[in-house]
Amino acid sequence: MVGRNDPCSCGSGKKFKNCCGKSNVIDLSAVIEEELERILEGFLEDGLEPREYGEMDARIRKWKSELRDVFEAELIEELAMDTYFYLERADLWTSYLKKQVNKQRRQQIIDVLTSWQRPYLLLGQVTDELDNRLIIKDELSEIEYVLPGQVVETHTGEWLFGIVMPDPRFGEFGLSATNGIIFIPGDRLGLVQQLRERMKSSSEMNYLNAYLLFGQIENLFAFPPFQQKVLDLTKQYLVEHEYEEEIVMQLVSTFLLDNEVNAKKPGAIAAGVIQASSDFQLLGSTFTTLKEIGAYFNVSSATVSKYRDKVGDFMLDTISTFDKEDTELLEISSVLEDMGTDPRGTERFMWEMLMRSKHQSFETVEALNAHLSGKWNEEYKPANDAERVQLLCYKAYEAESEELRVQLAYEAAGINSKTTDVQLLLAEQSTHKIAIENHYLKAISYASIDRSIDNAWNNVLNRPYLRSVFTYATWLMTQNRYVDALVQFKDIVDLNPMDHQGARWFITAAYIRLGLYEDAYDVLNQINPDEDDAVSFYLDIVVEKKINNQEVDKVTLKHAEKLNKHVKTMKAQGRKSEAFPRSLWIQPGNEDEAKLICWLVNGLI
Repeated sequence: MVGRNDPCSCGSGKKFKNCCGKSNVIDLSAVIEEELERILEGFLEDGLEPREYGEMDARIRKWKSELRDVFEAELIEELAMDTYFYLERADLWTSYLKKQVNKQRRQQIIDVLTSWQRPYLLLGQVTDELDNRLIIKDELSEIEYVLPGQVVETHTGEWLFGIVMPDPRFGEFGLSATNGIIFIPGDRLGLVQQLRERMKSSSEMNYLNAYLLFGQIENLFAFPPFQQKVLDLTKQYLVEHEYEEEIVMQLVSTFLLDNEVNAKKPGAIAAGVIQASSDFQLLGSTFTTLKEIGAYFNVSSATVSKYRDKVGDFMLDTISTFDKEDTELLEISSVLEDMGTDPRGTERFMWEMLMRSKHQSFETVEALNAHLSGKWNEEYKPANDAERVQLLCYKAYEAESEELRVQLAYEAAGINSKTTDVQLLLAEQSTHKIAIENHYLKAISYASIDRSIDNAWNNVLNRPYLRSVFTYATWLMTQNRYVDALVQFKDIVDLNPMDHQGARWFITAAYIRLGLYEDAYDVLNQINPDEDDAVSFYLDIVVEKKINNQEVDKVTLKHAEKLNKHVKTMKAQGRKSEAFPRSLWIQPGNEDEAKLICWLVNGLI
């Protein structure tokens, strides 16, 4: 027990009787809160210089002009000030707090002011509300924080977006909020996703642009909770079974937009999507039964069959609206690997859909869906020179003759040569290796890439970068520059761990040619640890041959021939020092698979 003449336990340095013991009615927490409020209020007077006031005034005017149709004027002012003080010019806030710390004698206040020197932007979902405290799960770190405040209305299930500061008064994960906190309704999943990506993708976030997202009409097209659960379950299945996500997720999204779903369980729709995708060979050559899919989604085989038919009918109707070229693009589903230096067929389609939605605004989901469906058979009309150049490049890749390919490439270059695909196409026309490499390096430098997302392949705007790196790396292989090639292929795998471009095969081949056989083994085990495919098997043969320093036995070669009979007739041609094929449609045992094998190992067996 603290005596009246003992030092006060609050850390003020005063005797207890002259501090917290003055009156039994004094609440220490209230005293600390009052002092902290005084410090906060003093920041505007003591923490800013005249120049900062001028910057602040101009900033508020700009934000009010940009956000006037999104938020109330008072909130806009708070947002402009908070992002300036706590984030963009955090040095002003930190400097002010350090001065205040030196003036304090109460340890509790010193601890709070020290923690407050680390403000940050939080995007989190409210998972619970306890005793006027919100429990918030951070969308990026998944840590659960505690934020105190008077809870007037329930926010459970909503998201919170705003600037917060660590606060030890409320526990290890306690927070204090600034004035510009915004609650986002639970059905605004599209907005939350965009905010999450912005926060993950940039260390220097444009805060005004982030708040402008709240007013963009496309954010109204977030799926309701039931439909979103269908999407989540479908994607979960595809990821767990390592299936290609792109086409399936695109079709199920369109299906949900275009159809009313009356199922009791979202798993029923997801099961139907997976079974229909399997029937259409969108999951490759793997066969999956109704019973297996039903067991995964916890629904009956009859339910799977019912929604398989609904989704399947929709897919047939959708495919029938495509022209011949687009229908052929969907057939890539039967291919285990679609490889090459040219874009995949679906890339142009995805890019055009993105551009169409980017330049339009719609008041309803039905209007958006009707617009996109109606435009699939119409030629896309570019909105600016950048789009015009990109479209010309896609047409060049799809040209039926080499003459037309070259013509379209130079037409695009005449508009703007500082475009990734223009440089890749020009590299094809160059004969001197210095000129070729210069085109490749320019192509890479002109490309945009978002390195913050888990799989860059899923964003169509990243594809030109990934293709340019792949094309450059394969060219480096032809120049026997295997160390340089490894750097490029490893960059691809880092950005695209699912390895849609087959970069790990090339990494293995590069390691072999550098004599790094254990490294080659490690990569082969990542690709195919349990069962044979012809490409991995031939690479494994080469590693064994190099390690044992002996010729491959006849039994092994016989098994290799069973995996792909075309390799034997092709390998006698020798490995040519030429560019990697523009397009390979690889299926087990086909000629394109044999071409890939010969390109990788010719001269080594």
